[in-house]
Amino acid sequence: MTIIAYKDGIVAYDSYLTRGNIVTDFGFNKHFKRSGYHIFLCGSVSDYELLVDLILGGSLITGYTYNAEALYVKDRKLYHCSVDNSEGFWVRPSRLEVSTAIGSGSDLAYAAMDCGRSAKQAVAVAIKRSIYCGGKIGSFKV
Repeated sequence: MTIIAYKDGIVAYDSYLTRGNIVTDFGFNKHFKRSGYHIFLCGSVSDYELLVDLILGGSLITGYTYNAEALYVKDRKLYHCSVDNSEGFWVRPSRLEVSTAIGSGSDLAYAAMDCGRSAKQAVAVAIKRSIYCGGKIGSFKV
């Protein structure tokens, strides 16, 4: 799975891809750059491109099962979005002064940031404690 954390102008993320309890890629880049957007994805890898397409203005495909979530940056603004079959596709702006985290390690990252850790440090905590997060820590300044 994934951990993506945001705090104080920095988005940090791990590089593991997993399927169940198996790591399928140790060095996957979860930072996608498209048309001026910086998109940080988690959820089902098969849905990453579909969620990117929705962010860029595409349409939902009927009869398809979705499961993906992202933080993305456009024009120095942070957004949180998700697509699944119960709620469809939604986007909400995120306040830059509020820490946020998504992915399987989000609860660990939130706790670390609440205790004063940076986004990168919070991802490191999640990597240490979650079997579904790991690899290198990437970061991006909003």
